[in-house]
Amino acid sequence: MSGVTPRDFFSSKNPDDGFDWSEADRPDTAVDVTLTHAWDDLTDAFDEVRGRHLRELMAADGRREAMTAEVGDLYLDFTRHRATPKVLDALVAVAEAAGLAGRRDAMLAGEHINTTEDRAVGHVALRTPDDATFEIDGADVVPEVHQVLDAMADLVERVHSGEWVGATGEPIRTVINVGIGGSDLGPEMAYRALRGFRNGGIECRFVSNVDPAGIAAATDGVDPASTLVVVVSKTFTTAETLTNALTLREWVRAGIATSDNEPGDQDGPGGGDESGGEDDDSSDDGWVAQHFVAVST
Repeated sequence: MSGVTPRDFFSSKNPDDGFDWSEADRPDTAVDVTLTHAWDDLTDAFDEVRGRHLRELMAADGRREAMTAEVGDLYLDFTRHRATPKVLDALVAVAEAAGLAGRRDAMLAGEHINTTEDRAVGHVALRTPDDATFEIDGADVVPEVHQVLDAMADLVERVHSGEWVGATGEPIRTVINVGIGGSDLGPEMAYRALRGFRNGGIECRFVSNVDPAGIAAATDGVDPASTLVVVVSKTFTTAETLTNALTLREWVRAGIATSDNEPGDQDGPGGGDESGGEDDDSSDDGWVAQHFVAVST
């Protein structure tokens, strides 16, 4: 082990400074950590805590100091895991053996760490301030990223303020997210984590499974006239997402057509080309489009 403590590893802004990282740091180098001495040390450390009760571990002197760390505004507390400082040291050593810090730095430098598709991972740019630079293949992508983020913020503000209306002029009260995998789990995780701080009474529901029960649950008690469907996909070729989106399109069409309010040409920002509809809002697809937004991930 190189002497890197868990506190150093988690709290340092650049934890590889001064440490002797191996050739495994290179993003194009795959390392089977189970064949390293660090893995053997981790196995030994685990064997020492196997079968020990957390109550016994919590009684150890100095446990809180050894198993907590602060990173910016985050406070990391490992004390309630069935582990010891020795286990954490061993885990850090495994991270070193895998070249984790080098791979992290390659990601932040815009290198092609996605070897399957031979490209950089652009999500880093989403967290980059608008006055900073993040280059991918020699081009600064920050201006384009913030242009999209600003458009997203504008859309959210229009929905919350009631400026975005449906085909019958009703403001949006329910948002149904349609996606699968990360396009479903990510939005739902964010919603569940932050819903205590949400602005207004807009409710979010989520659909990923093509089982009709999923659509039935998402639309139960919901008025199509006040619903916005957000279709989330990377390629818009995912069968499950497209199937659910088409099903919800028919649900919106049927629900509004049989409601007391007839769909019409709304002048609000939810209508027309801005929402992805046809030029002629009086067409079927035009007013249905006022209830749909497509988001590419």
